[in-house]
Amino acid sequence: MSAAPGARPGLEALWDAILENVPDAITQIDREGRIVLTNRAMGGTTPEALRGHSLYDQVPAFLREGLRSAVAEALRSGESRSYET
Repeated sequence: MSAAPGARPGLEALWDAILENVPDAITQIDREGRIVLTNRAMGGTTPEALRGHSLYDQVPAFLREGLRSAVAEALRSGESRSYET
C-alpha cells in the first residue's frame, strides 16, 4: 500500500504503518467515487487492485444510496464523513 498521495517522503512509512494497523477501513475517493486509496480488501479484491474502481460498486445495492448521500454531503460541506456498512 502506498502512503497518502502527496505525503512528504519522511511521512510515508508512518502513513503506511497507520493504514496497515488501524482496525477500520480507510478509503479515499475522488469526486466521481473512484477509489484513490484504501487499506482493506473489498469483495475479495486487494486494496491495490481496487484503485480506480467505483466505491459504489463495492457495496451491496441496498447500501449505495446512503453511501452516495454521505459522499455528497462530505463534498458539499468539505468535511470528512464516516459511513458504516
